[in-house]
Amino acid sequence: TARFTFTVETAGLYALRFTYCYPDTTHTVNAAVSMELNGEYPFGETGSTALKRFWRDRKSDRLRDSRGNDLKATQEQVTESVSAEVPDVSGRMRSCLFYLSAGENTLTLRFGEVPFLLEGLTFANDSAPSYAEYLDGREPQALSEPYLTYIQAEDALLKNDSVLTAARDRTGPATMPSDPVKLRLNVMDGSAFKTAGQKTVYRFSVPENGFYVIGVRAKQAVSEGVRVFRRLTVDGELPFAEAGEWGFSYGTDWKYTLLGGGTPRCVYLTAGDHTLEWEAVTGENGRLVYRLQSLVYILNRMYRRIVTITGATPDTLRDYSLDEDIPELLPTFAELADELHE
Repeated sequence: TARFTFTVETAGLYALRFTYCYPDTTHTVNAAVSMELNGEYPFGETGSTALKRFWRDRKSDRLRDSRGNDLKATQEQVTESVSAEVPDVSGRMRSCLFYLSAGENTLTLRFGEVPFLLEGLTFANDSAPSYAEYLDGREPQALSEPYLTYIQAEDALLKNDSVLTAARDRTGPATMPSDPVKLRLNVMDGSAFKTAGQKTVYRFSVPENGFYVIGVRAKQAVSEGVRVFRRLTVDGELPFAEAGEWGFSYGTDWKYTLLGGGTPRCVYLTAGDHTLEWEAVTGENGRLVYRLQSLVYILNRMYRRIVTITGATPDTLRDYSLDEDIPELLPTFAELADELHE
């Protein structure tokens, strides 16, 4: 158990970020932490949340079989420090928010049996600006020299789930690397990269200061009928709000998409090395599910009212005047129908 006392200047909702590492790689189970704020657990996730381990490909394992086909690399744990916020397991939001009152607050952490090093805790309520606020009057200009670089999805620097591994795609030569005969690992396995909170990290560099357009070549052939969403951060920061929910519709073909779609959004980068994080988020789907859950709760309440009158097995030879016994029944159903049509 560890107890921390801290002072908050402005009352409000804050996300809690852990900075930690796993120096002992003999374990593979994530450490669990419970969080008590001012003597109580404010919501369910604070009872126990997992601090995910980060992984990478073991470079020495980039091998090929006797026929020249690529073999998947072994996943090895990362011992360097990483940061993560307390996730919202309901999917409504990306991270849980804690209400902190102005003045002194106390956070008590209780740990499980899995060892790890806790390096820091941060409560933050910073929100990403809109794209217009991000530009702040600046006009993206062309670079002195045209520049184009490729980041191969299968060559992730880090990932927070060992199931995020490279896979093979042979639908066309545009997927790099490609070979007409040999099997090449040339994509990130999309069938595994589908759970909110999963994240891959990439490293890249640019030659000069300036605004850059980011695009991805992707195929979303997993979730039919719905869009899936990804969150793009650069150097650990969300540049602007629009990068927090990049949507991809279902389709069986590869598509090249720019951040911002028909109106590309540019990201300002300084010359040198940078990191790019690609995280699965629920986006608008999480908000829709939350609304549906609310409607189901109301329907269940109406159902219980009906059962108190009809019983679990209604009499088929009797007429029930439910609209008279439950005056709010029909108006409630009309309201729910309107909500569902929306």
